[in-house]
Amino acid sequence: WSSDVCSSDLEEGLDIPELEPFADDLLMSMFSCLHQGQTRAMQESCLTGIATVAEIFEDLFEPYYGHVMPALKHIVANALDEKDRTLRGKSFECISVIGSVVSKEMFTPDAHEVMQQLVQLMQAGFAADDQMRESVREASGRIADKLGKDFRPYVPNLLPILFEVLKNRPKEIDGEDIPDDDDEDEAEDMTLASINGKFWGLKTILLEEMKECLDRKSTR
Repeated sequence: WSSDVCSSDLEEGLDIPELEPFADDLLMSMFSCLHQGQTRAMQESCLTGIATVAEIFEDLFEPYYGHVMPALKHIVANALDEKDRTLRGKSFECISVIGSVVSKEMFTPDAHEVMQQLVQLMQAGFAADDQMRESVREASGRIADKLGKDFRPYVPNLLPILFEVLKNRPKEIDGEDIPDDDDEDEAEDMTLASINGKFWGLKTILLEEMKECLDRKSTR
């Protein structure tokens, strides 16, 4: 199963009428490739494809829920090697995307099971450049939105983590260290502001995480 089919092609403006005749074959192929796990790259591409189809189909994805959710939970429970962090993060994201489109009744038991793992990960903490950090943040946010008031049991454990994130402060940046406009990767990594002739910067991923934390606090 090619990564092009699993991700890019599905995002090129396809809608339900165009996709529905092929949905069974498409999803079953991705489920099979995900289960076989021949390569990590193929599994990650299939996760992207499954999440994309779920977003397109919304509640019409429910008949496929029982086929894919056990496989996704198996990955997040067993992909514990350091080299599997991106795969595990994408699995959390895929679970949360699927959970956001199916009924709350269908997703709730699995949501609580997955949240226990997410809480453990957040309590352990992440390095600022950990690729899994953003996946966990986005997944927990979607699950919180879906569970609503039923998310409250996790709030006491998560609030200290949110407050810790909010402690991050911009650091003064030497003008010579500011990335060139041509260096897109470096420029996107740091959000900069000029105040009273001095440059201050904060890693963009931390800034986004702080915003997410404030959003979560305001909705609980």
